[in-house]
Amino acid sequence: QRGQQGAARELAPPRQPPDPTLPTHEDRPWVLITLGTSFGNDPNFFVAASHAAQRLGCLPILALGNQITGEALAALQSKLPTTAIVRNYVNFQAVLPYCAAAIHHGGAGTTHALVTSGVPQIVVPHAADQQRQAQGVMRSNVGLAFAPKDVTIDLLEDGLAAILPDRSDWRTAAHHLCEEFAALGGVVRAADYVCELV
Repeated sequence: QRGQQGAARELAPPRQPPDPTLPTHEDRPWVLITLGTSFGNDPNFFVAASHAAQRLGCLPILALGNQITGEALAALQSKLPTTAIVRNYVNFQAVLPYCAAAIHHGGAGTTHALVTSGVPQIVVPHAADQQRQAQGVMRSNVGLAFAPKDVTIDLLEDGLAAILPDRSDWRTAAHHLCEEFAALGGVVRAADYVCELV
């Protein structure tokens, strides 16, 4: 039987060096901004989130999930801060471990990846089970949640200002939940448990 600390080290997401195509996170804290790959056609969300991050001296990294293209993409880019990085996809293993925060849709995969990376988050649920993830984030105190209709630059700026500090309650809770998830055993323990049942 592995000890809990050994298991936690093994089950942490594989950490890659920071994405070398991005400006260093040591100069400007990275904030991941995404609506995933299914319900992401909300340009106003990306505009508000990126300006909120920029106002606080952070680097907005937008992952569009290939959902805004052509003229709509050009229109979006014209409204973003000049510092914003716009990609269709980012490598979570080379970005999330170095993020100061994230503003996202509350998809199960993204929420889980942020939890297992210890990143405080703001969830703006748009559809499907995203409201459930938002409630879990709030209940676990690892971040905040806002309805899409309420989102403004000022609201997201205030939210980011609350969760960004190194010793914020949300960052502390995010680190504790990350450790708790690792100690539970992750996929390896789940597979072992299923095998025990059959």
